[in-house]
Amino acid sequence: MRVAVQALPVADRDRVTATPVETGYDLNVPDDLLPKMRGVDMAAALVADHRDCLLAAINARRDAVIAAGYQHNFGATAGIRRLDQRDARDDTAWLSVKLLASDLIAAGQGSQAIQIRDAGNETFSTSAETADAAMSAMGVWRSAVSSHSWTLKDAVNAAADEAALDAIDITEGWPGD
Repeated sequence: MRVAVQALPVADRDRVTATPVETGYDLNVPDDLLPKMRGVDMAAALVADHRDCLLAAINARRDAVIAAGYQHNFGATAGIRRLDQRDARDDTAWLSVKLLASDLIAAGQGSQAIQIRDAGNETFSTSAETADAAMSAMGVWRSAVSSHSWTLKDAVNAAADEAALDAIDITEGWPGD
């Protein structure tokens, strides 16, 4: 495990290492860095580094869950389909589908077929009503993913020490798992 001591210049941070031991961490600090470390609260620095790592891991997991796409059962012959969530272009495309479906429903044409392309690059047809419901469900899913990441980040930021940070499981509870 490497420890980046926040009170040191960036180049010097890479020279400090820590090895977990039964009572905490055994630090390996080169002698020329010791004068720079006087007054540094090492426990607080370790907690801050642990917190930063957890926050980065939460962001990475959130992004991976979203990038994996949204899965929806369109029923009938279309069945279960995965819809891309790669970037803002996909967001715009799905918003367009939602708006088209809503407009068709408002015009009394909810059974009108809409073409959709899934993550496997297969095009399928579904009714405007089904597409509208799918796009709404996708929004709920996306919101749940973000909400879960916020809850985890709040817990990480509220944690007072290493034990509290260690108790936070950032792998469980993600929508779609």
